[in-house]
Amino acid sequence: MTQGSVSVLLIQFALPILLGQIFQNLYNSVDSLIVGQFVGKEALAAVTCCSDISQLLVGFFTGLSAGAGILLSRLYGAKDHPTLRRALHTALVFSSILGLFMDLMGIVSTPLLLSLTECPQDVYGLAVLYLQVYFVGILFSSLYNMGAGILRAVGDSKRPLAYLIIASTINILLDVLFVVELKLGVMGVAMATVISQFLSVMLVVQQLMCKGQLYQLSIRELYVDWRLLKEIVNLGIPAALQASLLSLSNLFVQRYINLFGSAAMAGVGAAKKIDKFIGLISQSLGLAITTFISQNLGLV
Repeated sequence: MTQGSVSVLLIQFALPILLGQIFQNLYNSVDSLIVGQFVGKEALAAVTCCSDISQLLVGFFTGLSAGAGILLSRLYGAKDHPTLRRALHTALVFSSILGLFMDLMGIVSTPLLLSLTECPQDVYGLAVLYLQVYFVGILFSSLYNMGAGILRAVGDSKRPLAYLIIASTINILLDVLFVVELKLGVMGVAMATVISQFLSVMLVVQQLMCKGQLYQLSIRELYVDWRLLKEIVNLGIPAALQASLLSLSNLFVQRYINLFGSAAMAGVGAAKKIDKFIGLISQSLGLAITTFISQNLGLV
């Protein structure tokens, strides 16, 4: 992204990111659609009650990978390949540890989180079940977003899109299998999401381990470079918190919506699925601009 027309480069790079963001957000939207059609109002309300928590986590990991991508893009633009390799391995180790920590903490704290959102008693049990199964896949979400961020940092936004299309398609098929055929309800849609996230991680890791690439992942090199980790944290955590703020504010709004009962939750949840896609345009363009600027700064 250091040569050619700026506008053309940004559009070509941002469009796959936008489509990828749409497919990543389809996980929860498809869950809501399937349970709303084939399980019932209470199941839809339960998934809605968890949607802002899941979007908070997706936003956090997307922001974290974008922040780490600033450092990786700069190193790639500067052609500092040895440091780039150390940085990407450090970023993957960090995201793995953070994802596993949030995995365990999320499963344990699910009842508390839902109590704080005033989740109605008639959907509370379903919401706990859905969210605890969903939290099992947080490690996969963390690793996928960091892996996709590494690919974007070196100018590849098409492969992450392809992986999300595959994973989203599998998610839809598994939703139908688990809910419509096997009658697993909210647990079924959560299981489908976790399996799809695992598949997306396998695809991105397979690409990162391809021989001959500047960003080649090696198990032997998976260690933490503390100097680079400090830079990743300084860039990534503020970006992650910024990306999570909207979902955090939505949690407070959802808390008051929940007081009106499961019918209101189901109605608002259906409307929010459409609303959240609007903000993805500016978010995707921002990720593209960040990569573009960082790579060109590396040349300075």
